[in-house]
Amino acid sequence: MGHIQCLIYTTIRFVPVVLVLTACKSEMNTLSFTHFTIDSPLPGEGYGTGGFTLADFDGDGDLDMSIQRRSDITLYWYAYENDSTWIRHVAAKHGGGQLGAASLDVNRDGHPDIVMGRAWIENPGNLAEKPDASWTVHLYAGGMEGENHDIVAADIDQDGTIDLVSYAQNQGILRWYQLNDPDQWSYVNIAENVNDIHIHAGFAPGGVGDFNGDGYPDVLMPFYWYENPGRSKRSNWEKHPWPYLEIPKTPYGRSFRSWIADLDGDGDNDFVYADCDVTMSKAYWCENEGNAGDFIRHQLPTPDDLSGSYHSLGVYDLDLDEDLDIFIGEQEDANQQPEPGMKPAGLEERGMILLNTGTPQQPAFELMIIHIGNPGWHDTLVGDVDGDGDLDLVTKIWNADEGRVWHADYWRNEVR
Repeated sequence: MGHIQCLIYTTIRFVPVVLVLTACKSEMNTLSFTHFTIDSPLPGEGYGTGGFTLADFDGDGDLDMSIQRRSDITLYWYAYENDSTWIRHVAAKHGGGQLGAASLDVNRDGHPDIVMGRAWIENPGNLAEKPDASWTVHLYAGGMEGENHDIVAADIDQDGTIDLVSYAQNQGILRWYQLNDPDQWSYVNIAENVNDIHIHAGFAPGGVGDFNGDGYPDVLMPFYWYENPGRSKRSNWEKHPWPYLEIPKTPYGRSFRSWIADLDGDGDNDFVYADCDVTMSKAYWCENEGNAGDFIRHQLPTPDDLSGSYHSLGVYDLDLDEDLDIFIGEQEDANQQPEPGMKPAGLEERGMILLNTGTPQQPAFELMIIHIGNPGWHDTLVGDVDGDGDLDLVTKIWNADEGRVWHADYWRNEVR
């Protein structure tokens, strides 16, 4: 007989509705999470949060968080002191209305900076001694107007320097930026007419990766993936269809969260996607058949009843058993009627883990609901916050349920 695996949830400083489910698999670790509140209420007014990244901003060996309220041009960073104490500091002022963001060392001085739509915000580099030091805002060439919903860092041209991919729906432009010169970015448009078919978002947080095995990252969006020309003589990014199953009525346009990874261990990259910004979201993994664009879509086991917006997705080994699990979070939001909206009236949002109960070559996923209530689950970040070797969750709210407040939260992984 193998060991019994049980998923357990506990909470500290926050009292939500809790559902505890258990599941069994031989020879696996026990997976559980403890919840802590980072900040509640978050500063600022109105709905929405952006500028959300996770990085060691002060160089003390643990992960900190950045966040901005949508209606407020103030970007904050929160220093992780211990699990229940995160200290809020003002980083800089940079325009509201943004969602997408990434942390990376733009100027290669050894300190992670923050990139948002139209600007990168420079870490002063002395936050350990002066945590309230001002960050410098740099406007970059080619910054697109409107909300840059998706921003992902990746080495697009494989020159050893991290680049950025960004999408702005109001312009319909999918663009990548080369960051070789931190003071003068260059950029190339991957596609310029993306919003002709009403596309809101797609490749965040992990939908940039190599599909055809040429070593160059491609970009995933609804209906199509865009092939990186790499070393070829082509300058254009060729688009390839894949079996996207859309939800017809959407408030903002076709939208999902995605993640590229080799789920079945056959040497080519598959991907996971979860519908978002719409009610009745579903999630799928798409198996790469190895023919430069042939994918088989498999539906993942999410709840069968009404669902909201699956605006959080991550593919990681969360239980440390050497295969890939999937995290999906249902966006906290106000009831919206009439349809289409963001969630059905009365829905209690859920945080879910799809534990891989199969083998590295034949993945099989079992649904675990780790929480029901109001934890946020909007673009949840995954990382080893406390440096103990397992992966934790940091999450935020988008639009509060009636009578609730805006908050950010930390879920410590207790795998053992």
